[in-house]
Amino acid sequence: MNKLNSLCSKANNLTAWKLLLKLKQSSLKEASEYFGLDNAQSSRIISSLEKELDYELLDRSHKPYRLNENFRILEKNLALMVEAHEKILKITQKEEAQTQWLTFSLPANMGRISILNSLLSLEKEIVDLRFMIFTDKTIEDLEDGKVDIAILPYKPEKESVYARPLKRNWSFLTATPVYLKKHGIPKTVKELSRHRLLLRPPLRPQERTHLELKKGRTEAVLDIASSAFFADAISCRELMLDNFGIAVDLDGAFITRELSDGLAVPVLPGWHRDVWDNHICCSKNDSENPVIRLVMKRVEQNFYKSFTENWKFWYKQFKLENPEIY
Repeated sequence: MNKLNSLCSKANNLTAWKLLLKLKQSSLKEASEYFGLDNAQSSRIISSLEKELDYELLDRSHKPYRLNENFRILEKNLALMVEAHEKILKITQKEEAQTQWLTFSLPANMGRISILNSLLSLEKEIVDLRFMIFTDKTIEDLEDGKVDIAILPYKPEKESVYARPLKRNWSFLTATPVYLKKHGIPKTVKELSRHRLLLRPPLRPQERTHLELKKGRTEAVLDIASSAFFADAISCRELMLDNFGIAVDLDGAFITRELSDGLAVPVLPGWHRDVWDNHICCSKNDSENPVIRLVMKRVEQNFYKSFTENWKFWYKQFKLENPEIY
């Protein structure tokens, strides 16, 4: 078999070319994660191709490895070959391939554009992969198969769920200036009991009657049995803007416009709910599914690179003490 035929003789060869093209803009680790591989797998795929072609493509005298002159000679035509192969796949598989739908849940109370961009990018890369986006699905929905992947604002403790950590974020109490002018500005945590408090539905029964708040290393527990109104993030935001009460746990990214326009302002500066310990999760049974693993890795990778920690901007803007230091 001559070298030209070897270029496309194995499925792994195309993966190798894609890896090499990706190495132009990223490290081997980043390129591997992009395709759902580890470093060892990627190295074996590239080495196998070089051995088959008897043609070195990496300069291994440096670390990290660099693309060598041999690769640069082939580069333009390789990019065209990979692009043509993907177009052919789309045409030839259109009739026979079944669309794979993955359901993905995001917290309502979260900025999401970087995550959605990751999913849209994957739809372009993987033939017949499509996503359906939902909001605020629970750990029970993962267990019951009602959603394939979910970002949860806490770390699941159940063995039936596979979870990977993402960036954490903090919220702060907010209300409208109109509400505060009419009902007064609370100066202490205890004074919050005289106000209607808008909260996300609790995860634990005790949170229906008691609210835990923190400021630095100081903690306070407030009886909210008669003052709490529990609703989803969208409802809490709308009720706050309608001067109904004080929102306790709306994320800064979720009310950026309202904060920018002065329609919402911090209440009891420095006090906040516990951290939102975000994790991306799937059921344990799906944790070895290569497509689901790839989606989770890509979202995780993009989350750390691109996710705007909007809460930090607003904490700084309102001169609130950074809770990360405690």
